[in-house]
This record gives sequence, structure tokens and C-alpha cells, in this order.
Amino acid sequence: MSRLATVARDVLSSQPPEEAVDAIKEAACRTLSEADPRAQPKKTNHFNHTFLPDIVVSWPEEKKEVRHVFLRFDIASKTIAQDIHDLGGDGPILLGLTDSGPEEKDAISTAVRNELELRRRTLLARPDGLESVHPEPTSDLLTRLVLGSVVRAARGTLEIEDATRLLDSAQRGYRAATSLDSAALTAPMRDLEQSFVSEVSEDTAKTLHMLWWSAGGDPQEFPGGLDLSLDISESDIRQFLVYLFSQPPIGDPTLWQRLGTRVAAKTLLELHTLESSSNLSEFVVQNLNRLQFRCVAADRLEDRLPLDGPLAWELSQGHLVLRGRDFELAFALDGRHFNHRSGGSPLSPAEAVRRATGFSVDSIELDEERRLIGIRAKGVTDQGTTASLEELLQGETGSVTELTVRLQDGAPLRCVYERNAGFIDTDRNLPTLSLLAQGAVRLLLHLEPNDLANLLEYLRPRAVALGQGELGLEMPFDDRSD
Repeated sequence: MSRLATVARDVLSSQPPEEAVDAIKEAACRTLSEADPRAQPKKTNHFNHTFLPDIVVSWPEEKKEVRHVFLRFDIASKTIAQDIHDLGGDGPILLGLTDSGPEEKDAISTAVRNELELRRRTLLARPDGLESVHPEPTSDLLTRLVLGSVVRAARGTLEIEDATRLLDSAQRGYRAATSLDSAALTAPMRDLEQSFVSEVSEDTAKTLHMLWWSAGGDPQEFPGGLDLSLDISESDIRQFLVYLFSQPPIGDPTLWQRLGTRVAAKTLLELHTLESSSNLSEFVVQNLNRLQFRCVAADRLEDRLPLDGPLAWELSQGHLVLRGRDFELAFALDGRHFNHRSGGSPLSPAEAVRRATGFSVDSIELDEERRLIGIRAKGVTDQGTTASLEELLQGETGSVTELTVRLQDGAPLRCVYERNAGFIDTDRNLPTLSLLAQGAVRLLLHLEPNDLANLLEYLRPRAVALGQGELGLEMPFDDRSD
């Protein structure tokens, strides 16, 4: 038995009328809030009134949107059809105080269902049906959207079997869209369209369309439904990303991996500024080997607030930013983003040797007379090893202002140590985020060995499996240090 139905049964027989009404309304508000955590239900001074609501539900992000809730002892009553006729124009919820039952007397009549068809924004709900639509944290994206929209926009009936059907349609729709199964997608789309007012039906269809696209499907081959444009613009993609990143944590790595095959760094940076979220971080982590950047700059941070975790990704002023407890790495596609940086800290020759370990070294610049030592021009036989670099710097007293090395994929990293904690440009190359980030961690940050090892491990690309088996991923450069 649902909690609301239990409260209604118990208090009506044991408490004074005024206290019983308040207890019932409190239980109803709690049920509405649990079904939609964004909802803000407020009690009125009325109870079981003909045309004045018992509860008014509002949503902070939808300032003009409210939904009236009318409590009714028995929604199978013959008088409910008249209530729907009289109240249905405003799209209310008529919420019963008894659960679904097996008896014929408990069944919602044909007359009531016919009236619901005429008043297509009205929801007739039972407590056990409403209590069954609470979205779980582990639910997929579409299931969260569907179940989280019931209080705001569901229509028709919501008994226990309706709640079960909604959940099943959402889960089947998500699986069909992300597996590009157009035949399996038609039925759940139709059911979800019929279960909600048009605004939310359109949102659901658009979400399915974007999931279809993110899974690699041709937008024009989406099975459609409603009056849906099959074109997907850059604006649609940006709005979808903002929506995804703002959701509670989505524990589906393949969603982020598939999306990463569709979303380039340029599109991500066009979001300009977004606070750190678990979904944004998960998207980046799952696509370290797909996203490509040209430049990265480092900053040392002091007196910073503690993070929820040791590392977090965010978007700031058109940069993708990795924040640690005492450092920040900002990634961009154009070095001009960092032209304003100044006041760096050149390295000692010994520190330059330490940081260059594991890389093939091209050149090193010293601050005394701005001398440039070209490693290749010197004809070093064991080119790029720490020993060869150390040999060249033997007896040097100046500080290292620039160091150019190469990654395993051949991309050059020109490190400038006179810009804050350091800046790297890849000379118009676009290495993967994993390669560039690991290079930046080694060349721009001074970390304890354990911290360095942990951060490098975090930045290694994940193995992915997108229907073609798990892909092996090679190391970005030889790890011969520490």
C-alpha cells in the first residue's frame, strides 16, 4: 500500500478533521516532491473543493508554470468525469487517496477515460502510480527525463500499470535509439508521445533524436514522430551538451564514448563557460584519446577552496580546464588565447633535465644572451636522452626559458617557461588531449613522484568498446622516469 493511501486511511479515522487534512496534504506534497525533486508543491487552505486546488506545484526554472492538484477520495467515482470536464482546461492533476485495486468498482470508467481524451492536459493519478515514477540515480538519460516529467506534464491515467508501462517505454526507447534500431524505436516513441502534453513529447522526441545522432546514426534516418525536424544544427548540439552536462551523474561510459566520436574540441569550447560537473568530467575522461588541442597553459594556485574530488574538468572563457588542488591546466585551439600571460619561472638546467626525461629533445633556450642550443644540430648520437641533454648543459649557469621536445607521435611541444607556470604550443599540430595533458604535467608542473604517477595514470586514455571489441591504446611516450 502506498504511503499516501496509508496516511489517508489512518488519519481520517483517528485524528480531528483539521489535523487529518493537514497530514494528508503533507503526505501528498512529499509524494509529489519525490516523484519530481525539482517540483515545489505548496498547500492551499482548501480540501476536496470543487474548483479550488488543494496543492499548487511550481518549478523554479519555469517561473510561469504551475500545476494545480485536486485531492479526491475516489477517482473511480462517477463524479470524476464531471470534475475533469469542469477543471480540465488548466491541465490539473486529480490525485486519488486510494491505490489501484483489482475489483471492478476500482476501475476507471469508460466515461472518465473518454473525458480525459477531450481534456488532453489532465492527469488522473493514484498514489501507488505516482510513487512508482521516482527516477533512480542509476536510470538512463531518457528514463530520468520521462519519469522526472510526470508531475509537470503527464496526461491521461497514472495507475500502477501506467507507471510500469512508462518506465518500460523509456528504457526500450533509450536502448533502441542508442543501438540505431528504428523498428524497435517506433512503439516506445508513440507511447511516450501519447503520455505527455505536447511540449514534453517534443522534448522526449528531440532527446531520442540526439541520442540516435550521438550513437552514429544519420539524423535523416531517425524514425521521426511528431512534427520533428530531422536536421541537427550546431546550436542543437550545443544545447544537447549543456543539457547532458547539467544532469545528475550518468553512469553509461558508452554514451560518452559515442558522443565523443561526434563532438570535436571546437564544439566543446563553443560552450565557453560551464562549471565543473561529473558528466562533463566523464565526457572528457572517456574521450582523452579523441579530443584534440593545440595549446596548454599552466597556473599555480594558492589559497584555493577544496574540490569535491582531487581533479575536475570545467569550461572557462573558451578553454577546457583541468583543476587540481594547487594547479590548473587550460587547453585551447589557438595560442593567441594565452598571449597575455607573463611573469613565469625559468627552470634550472637540472630541473629541465628532470622534466625532459622520456622525451625526444629538439632544442633548449637559455636566458643568458638568449642562446638556443639545438640538440639535433649538435649531432648528439644518443639523441634526446637525459644523458645527452645533461651533457650539453654541463657547466651552464643560466636558466632554461624554453624547451622543445617531441611526443611519440612526432608532435613538437614548445614549452615557454616565462609565462606564469608555463605554456606549451604544438606548432599547429593537434595531439590528443591525453598526449598533450601528459606532456604538460611532466613539463610544466613540479609534482611529487606519487602525485605525478597518479595524475599520469588519470590522463591515460581509457580502452573503449563500441561494438567492435575493445581497442588497445598505446602509451603516449616512453615512461622511463621515476
